[in-house]
Amino acid sequence: MDSENNDVALFPVRVADGNDDILFGKTVSNEDEAYNLYNSYALRLGFSVRRGRYRYSGKTGKIIQREFLCSKQGITNDENPLELKKVNRLETRTGCRAFIRFSIENDVWKVTEFKTTHNHDLATPSERHLLKSGRKISKDKAGVIDTMKNAGLRTKDVYSYISTEHGGDENVGFLQKDCSNHVHRQKMVKVEAGDAQSLMNYLKK
Repeated sequence: MDSENNDVALFPVRVADGNDDILFGKTVSNEDEAYNLYNSYALRLGFSVRRGRYRYSGKTGKIIQREFLCSKQGITNDENPLELKKVNRLETRTGCRAFIRFSIENDVWKVTEFKTTHNHDLATPSERHLLKSGRKISKDKAGVIDTMKNAGLRTKDVYSYISTEHGGDENVGFLQKDCSNHVHRQKMVKVEAGDAQSLMNYLKK
């Protein structure tokens, strides 16, 4: 990615933080820590992130650079902004150039470039729970979902219960569609396990 390109912004330029050096020079130990460092910063400010490109050493084949991007990097041409729902609006790509670059040497991941300027509005505090990179179903909440589904409750009612228990959707940590996706994955696991057992029974016979 060429971070120096001067593309025309599609929206008024927004700066996520006035201090460009807030993460510059920070060091971590691995890729997960690098992602979490940038993602935590992003969620506080009101944007979502995604993983960017690697750069490898031609001599050793090891990773020497890794980038993480604002989720609005790139352009999507087949969406009509006037027809987008709130969740989709937060993820629609606008060609944003905000990103962070880590250089890796001796297993130390160091921030060597950090661009904070965005060409789109940042999510408001009431919208930040909708940001994709911040949505995650914890092990405890997954257990609640599984237990309630096994008891015969509808996914919609399960999510509603969790939302009420945590004081509103903004405090749940994921959306109803994430809950539905989790339920679907659990169903597929059971189906696959059943198919495997059926095959074992057939082979035993």
